[in-house]
Amino acid sequence: MLFESRIMNQESLLRPDEHRDFGWASKNQKSRMKNLINTFLHNRWKEIFLLFFLTTFFIFSLNGIDLTTSDLGRHIKSGEYVFKDSSVLYKNFYSFTEGEFPFINHHWGTGVVFFLVYKLFSFAGLSVLFALISCLTFGFFFLVSWKRSNIAVSVLSSICAFPLILWRSEVRPEMFSYFFCGIYYLLVWGYFSNKFSRKILFFIPVLQIIWVNLHSYFFLGYFIIGVYFFYSLINLYLKKQGKEKAISLGIILFLSIIVSLLNPSGISGLLYPVHIFDNFGYRLLENQNLFFLEKILGSYPPGVYFRLLFLLIIFSWIWKTVREKKIDVADLIFTGFFLFIAVKAVRNFSLFAFFAIPVLSVNLNNFTFSKKNNINNFFYLLIITVIFPLIIVINPNFWTMRYKFLTGILKNNSGSADFFLQNNIKGPVFNNYDIGGYLIFYLFPKEKVFVDNRPEAYPSSFFTDVYIPMQENQDKWNHQIDKEYKFNVIFFQRNDLTPWAQQFLVSRIKDVNWAPVFVDNWTIIFLRRNKINNDLITKYELPNEMFSGNSNK
Repeated sequence: MLFESRIMNQESLLRPDEHRDFGWASKNQKSRMKNLINTFLHNRWKEIFLLFFLTTFFIFSLNGIDLTTSDLGRHIKSGEYVFKDSSVLYKNFYSFTEGEFPFINHHWGTGVVFFLVYKLFSFAGLSVLFALISCLTFGFFFLVSWKRSNIAVSVLSSICAFPLILWRSEVRPEMFSYFFCGIYYLLVWGYFSNKFSRKILFFIPVLQIIWVNLHSYFFLGYFIIGVYFFYSLINLYLKKQGKEKAISLGIILFLSIIVSLLNPSGISGLLYPVHIFDNFGYRLLENQNLFFLEKILGSYPPGVYFRLLFLLIIFSWIWKTVREKKIDVADLIFTGFFLFIAVKAVRNFSLFAFFAIPVLSVNLNNFTFSKKNNINNFFYLLIITVIFPLIIVINPNFWTMRYKFLTGILKNNSGSADFFLQNNIKGPVFNNYDIGGYLIFYLFPKEKVFVDNRPEAYPSSFFTDVYIPMQENQDKWNHQIDKEYKFNVIFFQRNDLTPWAQQFLVSRIKDVNWAPVFVDNWTIIFLRRNKINNDLITKYELPNEMFSGNSNK
């Protein structure tokens, strides 16, 4: 009877007159659900907006990979070989010209990370990894900005910083330095502002051990700690308070420096950022200042965004000083330092932009249109709605010239390497600087490179006395370098815009001793006319008409 009553009770739940039909909720349930949703949206709209903002940043951070000019191929190969042959940590492992030259592989840890991600998820995984790291980095700076000001001004500041952050959207070791800068800034500011307890600081030395093995910008960790340590000393001297903060930050700074010795090169690795430019014999585009690049290139895409952000941050400091009659010492130091290194080298634009977000937000926090919050929020929303598309319209070429919204290696990017391997072409290979990482990834250990994109891994005299003159001077090429190395192949990144590279390519097109056998959007391959290559040249030689009147082809 009990069993039967249970069945009857269950059946009664399904009677039509009780409106318990499958798939449809009652009016009361719908109303209750609507109220819950409205309450959630009312209380959590900021979190939802932040999630939407982070998602947008993630999508914009996705970028297709061009291995022909990227260091990525070499990093992956280093990650593969670091546990096979430790000499990859200490000498020029991939070159047949300067293979014994001593070299500190300061980003070996990044190579390991890249190699593992590549093995598990291929190049698409590396694109997603970069977007995730970039998104988290932005999240750290945005969180500090939000906590120190309000979400509206934080969003506005972020939009203005977007282009410079996204300009360096290539899978590089420096992405980890941006990431750790964000973490350190959040933790140290949080402790200094009484948001976090002192215990949180002791995560920093652990993070420093990782950072020192990932990228040479690990010294920025000392700088961020040091700024707030200095600020706490000022407060201790002027206000007679903050002694505990000064001691704690001093201890963490000391520990961070000591644990940085835990790298394969010890004290030499710790001091490497001081000496990294001692042996640079090759001028890198990313290490030049904006004004130099605009002089030789005519224009530099992120230049307009750098000037706008510069003017905005100067205005914000004038506004804050006039309005509040006070300044934040840490913010002022961060502004000055990161602006200085951005002016010195365009590779630092992203760092400047990241730190500009909280500085702008704090400085403009009291920039209001009305005493009523609703009116202020309306105007901020209106400005954000206008500014975001305007940022894109200002310089549309900036956005279209990159490989945005793609993942993995670009289509057919491996074509020249496939051609080389499938036809069993033999070296020695002469290659230009840009394509070194590409050849290391695809050809090593079968073939070593003439040069790759690590100026610090070659003596400066190699570039000034060999690499550049051999392309500018045909006698040096014909009677000295080519005669010494007996090159069988020339493998070139054909979009190399250096004057010596363009001159060299034009000369090789005209040179009867060399036959062009492969060309695509990125590369060109020449084979020496000899018995070894005769069959391949007969089959694949490209007609001279392809190159006439255009030195870039």
